[in-house]
Order: sequence, then C-alpha cells, then structure tokens
Amino acid sequence: MKNKGYVLCCCVLILPISAFADLQNSACSSNSSLINFLDRPSKADSVCTAPSNSVITEMGYQYGWLTDTGNFQGFPQSEIRIGLPKDTELYVLPPNYYLESVRPHAGFTATTMGVKHMFSYNDKAVWAGEAQVTPTSGSAAFGSAAWGAAVNGLLGYNFTNSVSATFELGVSTQALPSSSDGERYNSINPDTVLSWQPNTDFELYGELYGQTKVSPSQGAGADFDSGVLYLLARNVSVDAEVGQALAGQLGGYKHYVGCGLSWIMY
Repeated sequence: MKNKGYVLCCCVLILPISAFADLQNSACSSNSSLINFLDRPSKADSVCTAPSNSVITEMGYQYGWLTDTGNFQGFPQSEIRIGLPKDTELYVLPPNYYLESVRPHAGFTATTMGVKHMFSYNDKAVWAGEAQVTPTSGSAAFGSAAWGAAVNGLLGYNFTNSVSATFELGVSTQALPSSSDGERYNSINPDTVLSWQPNTDFELYGELYGQTKVSPSQGAGADFDSGVLYLLARNVSVDAEVGQALAGQLGGYKHYVGCGLSWIMY
C-alpha cells in the first residue's frame, strides 16, 4: 500500500501540468544556450525544462576520496530528458556504476524517473517544480531496497545579464540499500547555486547544498561544489567540477573531481 501511495502522490502532482500555457521569450526559450538547460554538473537541476520535441542526454565521470579511507569512481552518471509541449519534460536517471577501493567494491545505484514543469516567469525569474520516484532497484550495496520519492521547487533569478542564481528546496523519502537493512528516512533538501555566464559559451558556478538527514541514524550534512561549463558547439557541452564535504556524512566522501559531456537532439 505504501508503494501505491507514492505513485498516487506523484500522479496527483503530474496531472495539473496540462492546464498551463507555453512560456515564450524567456531565458529558457528553445533558442537559448544549451548551457541554460543542463542539470549537470551541479546537484540542483536547471530551472529550465528540455525544449519541446528535443532529447537532452547528460553523462559524466567522478573520482573521489571516501570519508574514512580509500577512493571511488562513479560513471556514467547519465540522465535522459525528453522535452514535451507546455514547458514540461520527462526524465530518467539510469543506474550509476560505482567502483570503490574498499568493500563492497562495486555495484549499481537505483534508477530514478520524474517530471519537471515550468510554471511562470518574468524578465527576472523563472519558477518550476518537479516530482520524481525511485523504484526498488540497483545492487544490494548501492541500490534502494524500497520505493522512494521527492518533490522539488525551483526558482531561477537573474541579478544581471551575466550573474544568476538557482534556488532549490525539496522534500524526499528514501531507503538504504538492502545490505544496510533497507531502513527508510525522510529529509528536507535545500540547495543554492550562484552562476556567472559572461557569454553563451561559458559558465562558472559555485553551489552549497545539504540535507536535514543523511541516513536513518545520522543528522544533517552539507557539501560544496564548483564547476565550469563550456559550449563546444550549439548542441554539445563539456564540463568539469570539484566537490568538498563541509559537514556530516552527505555523499560519504571527503572530496572529488569530475568531468562530463552533454548534448541535445531535436
């Protein structure tokens, strides 16, 4: 019954999106730079949805140092985003593969899927929201032993023509992997990204994010990351990032570096 409840909740959130009209001439219009639409490499999603009748594919690689000892690698960090009419997208985050120098050494994360919609905008701000579910999936050590769900509100705000911020606030419920007894925990998840984009081909950002609970037995955690995105062509972008743990055990690492590739097809 709990699983059905998560699905029903997401359906209720998804159904009203058809009532909103298309947004035109905003920072998220289809002729804007691909960089404006990308979710990676920041943890916060872009406030922009994938343009209608397009598919955005994002992929990446991370190498990091674990909190206790050892290191890890994570790839392909993929996300597939399908643009629908009325400023809506469907997205899927397929399993990510982790290699660690300590036990359990290797395994797949869970699959996540969701929907995002832009609700309104003016010449300074864009408002959006998304709902996602994580079914029971992934390996015993890195996956999810039960269904999870999250709802996020997003605000994109332009301070100047080159400086902007994205604010994301979400609530989530998720379960540990089955090898960790699959316990469930709930959290509130704030995220702030400050970006500098001097032209359509380049962006530099810094991000601070956290969770009020990072596991059933641990409290709050916070991390920082920063990165750069560069537009190789109108439909192809590359990026690089660094991340640092600040407090708690969010992510289970001390720091990491990463890189990625994204592209859009119409």
